[in-house]
Amino acid sequence: MADQADFPDIYIDSSVEAGGVGSEADPYSAFSEINWTTGGDNSIFDYYAGSPAASVTINLKRGETWATPLLSTSGGGSSLYPLIIQAYGTITDPNPIIDLGFDISTASYKWTLSQAGTNEYYLEAAAGGTPGLTNVRQVFIDGARCDLMEGLGTLNDHGFDFGHNAADEAAPNSKAVYDTVYIRDDSGDPDVTGVLVEASQGNEYALYLRHEYITVQNITVKRSNGHGVRLSAENITVKDCLMDQSFYGCGGWSSNCTLDGVEIDNAVGAAIGFSGTVGNEVEGILVTGCTVHDTQLYLSGGWPEGAGTKLFAIKNCTFTKSTWYNNAGGAIRFDGLNVVAPHGGCDYCEVSYNLLYGNGYQQIELEYSSNNIIKFNYCHSPATDIFSNNGNITLSHTGSDSNKVFGNICCDSVGTSNFVNQTNAGAGGANEFVANISYNGRRGFTIYDNAAILKNNIVFGSVKSDLIVGVGIVPTSDYNCFAGTGTDLAVYVDGESPTDKTLAQWQAFSEQDAHSFDGDPLLTNPAGGDFTFQAGSPCIGAGDESLGPPYNEGIISGAVPDTLLTGDRDDY
Repeated sequence: MADQADFPDIYIDSSVEAGGVGSEADPYSAFSEINWTTGGDNSIFDYYAGSPAASVTINLKRGETWATPLLSTSGGGSSLYPLIIQAYGTITDPNPIIDLGFDISTASYKWTLSQAGTNEYYLEAAAGGTPGLTNVRQVFIDGARCDLMEGLGTLNDHGFDFGHNAADEAAPNSKAVYDTVYIRDDSGDPDVTGVLVEASQGNEYALYLRHEYITVQNITVKRSNGHGVRLSAENITVKDCLMDQSFYGCGGWSSNCTLDGVEIDNAVGAAIGFSGTVGNEVEGILVTGCTVHDTQLYLSGGWPEGAGTKLFAIKNCTFTKSTWYNNAGGAIRFDGLNVVAPHGGCDYCEVSYNLLYGNGYQQIELEYSSNNIIKFNYCHSPATDIFSNNGNITLSHTGSDSNKVFGNICCDSVGTSNFVNQTNAGAGGANEFVANISYNGRRGFTIYDNAAILKNNIVFGSVKSDLIVGVGIVPTSDYNCFAGTGTDLAVYVDGESPTDKTLAQWQAFSEQDAHSFDGDPLLTNPAGGDFTFQAGSPCIGAGDESLGPPYNEGIISGAVPDTLLTGDRDDY
């Protein structure tokens, strides 16, 4: 291999011929020309094993596409000198693309109707063609994607195929991910043969980062059948990248990693997934300024997967100032499965200042997870999913205790409540719901936990009821505004069914909500997203201000002092 002229700055341009020296003037033509292991002055491994004096930078040419099966960086950086993978070239050109699609156009295929009476087709070999696709999970064309559960569309100039094997035909919600196929045929004829088809390669990762102190920025990753970026070492930063159509977007088993300004779309597994084990939790993950959308739904064990974020056994992680939308299996899901060793819940994390909408299942779900802060998130319009239990913020399963849920605005959860404390948790400490706003939900709060605390919340515009509690459940509740018409609580009183009860009936039975009231909070324009008070709102001066930090965080400076009960807070 030729010595690299300007090491540790390495340049790669896929449009040039092999034999370059890796300089900007004479770049390498492929990743394979970089010596990742030993034996030359362009060896990243040897360089970092010695006494590095600067970062190694791998510069990928903008506007170029690499259909390489794998970039594995076992030679990485140091705390002072990280390995950097970034773009170079004309700034107006698009990000360099690592694309794991490959051409199987040598065979001829045709569309075949999968079931009579449907518009679902699959791809099979035409006469004289090869017998089908082997070890292929997804087939793409022109960077587009079919949705696994919805939107199959019609066979026009972008024909859709929702392929699945015969065993799945009786269970359409369980169609196999690995058979999902789609193709474009410009003629509009679904039976045309010999069409170009692209398919992702099996079990590959576009970027497999196995050494700490690596920074990846301004790169587009497409069509990985594994992770778009797999993080298998600590102290890795992924910044301003696009992960498009990968089976998993980005994640791994490593602590102290950052995703900053990353967009992840059309993943099938979790768009962002981190998984530790009990006693070996993933820590220090920061997700900020990211956009995660259109993660697709598939079923695993009868439960919806394909969430925007799916997390096991993490702690001390932060998910902030990001946008999550149209993720079919939920947006941010802290999973536990601590009944199935070795997975545990997610503890001591923060989810804050996020915008979430159009996500199925639950937009934020904490399962077997404790001591988390869920604050100042705006969750609205969750999508209806196949379980019809779409919701906004849910704490579920025993062990989800000592969580602080405050300052959130949740709207339009028509399938269930905007806020749910699902099980009798609280053994390790009460879950606290403080200064939240529920607007236009089927229900405002559903509480099945005696230890729960509800204070300074506004519940307004509920379709069914502002509050429902389980049999024998009396949470600690006060200083709330239940903005109904006088019979807006559906609670169990003396063991009765949870039919509508007045606030006065609930107060007499529960000895709670002594300072709560029933009336229009006079929010400025909740339907338009403005949850501030109008002058004369009964909520002004009605909140319990004795709670102190952290519940006075985010109040606008100079506002009336009782904004603990309002949506008057900093922008999301």
